[in-house]
Amino acid sequence: MEALEKYYREYLLGYASDANWEIYDVDMQMTKDHVERILEIGYIEDSEIDFVKSLLPDIESQRIRTELEEYLDSIAVS
Repeated sequence: MEALEKYYREYLLGYASDANWEIYDVDMQMTKDHVERILEIGYIEDSEIDFVKSLLPDIESQRIRTELEEYLDSIAVS
């Protein structure tokens, strides 16, 4: 869950604060809102696992991507 929060802080919040509305992306805003809801709940529900997995290719940081993959693997085993 910590990796998802890092992704949120490092990528989604920075993007959302971008004042250049020409490059503003509604999909990115919707992703940010979706991740916020997950973080507010405090865990990834089974119905959200595929959504979070879909984020993995867009995460540039290998460290964050690996941490999130490991977290997803750990909850899949539970």
